[in-house]
Amino acid sequence: MTQFPLMFRQAVKFGLVGVLNTAVDWLVYFALTHGLAFFGDHLTFAKGISYTVGVLNSFFWNKTWTFRSSASNRSTLILFFLTNLVGLAINTGLMQFGLNTLRLPEIVSLAGATLGTLAWNFVVSKLVVFKA
Repeated sequence: MTQFPLMFRQAVKFGLVGVLNTAVDWLVYFALTHGLAFFGDHLTFAKGISYTVGVLNSFFWNKTWTFRSSASNRSTLILFFLTNLVGLAINTGLMQFGLNTLRLPEIVSLAGATLGTLAWNFVVSKLVVFKA
């Protein structure tokens, strides 16, 4: 029971970092697509860059603030990227399942995919990636 308050604080911080990551992702995306003519014609490439910047932002804040991990940066970063790659597969799989199997409305499928991915990323980040 003594772990619950720490886990709760970490979950809240993890969620706040997620909001920050989304802001960073979108800001970089719009800066690239509206600030550099090349990316105006290559939106998907811009999105790949902006998403990667968001993941790097997530790594920094979750390592230093959410979990206060002292694990090595290189191995932790690799685990973090792998976790997020699996999270991407979970996200798209849950979206597909919600839309095509359960025939849920788009917003409900999107919310379910987001919550499922959030849960996966938090649990794996806490227990594996940034393990104390």
